[in-house]
Amino acid sequence: MNEEGFLAWLIARNGGRTRHVQDVMARARRINRDFGDLDAAYAVDRLNGYIARLTYTTEDEHNQRIPPEGLAFKIDPRNPQYFKRIHSGLDSLCKAVELYRDYRYEIM
Repeated sequence: MNEEGFLAWLIARNGGRTRHVQDVMARARRINRDFGDLDAAYAVDRLNGYIARLTYTTEDEHNQRIPPEGLAFKIDPRNPQYFKRIHSGLDSLCKAVELYRDYRYEIM
């Protein structure tokens, strides 16, 4: 992952180093660490595989589908909010990957 370029792109797009920029960078780093290099995945399928792995629907939440392998969630599955938090967490990670895809597309 090109952290410096992505960070500069996010800052330019968001008007500075905001909390949002920091959150997106942290999520992108997590995916890069846990799933593999974002740039390599972009070269294969423009990150569509990662986005598919991170997609977690409301139906998945209701059916209590476990998160994809490779991602650890520090949440107690006995808690009734567990799957709602997975849904929210995966949605945030997916959005970070989509932003990285947008960044890569724009710099090409």
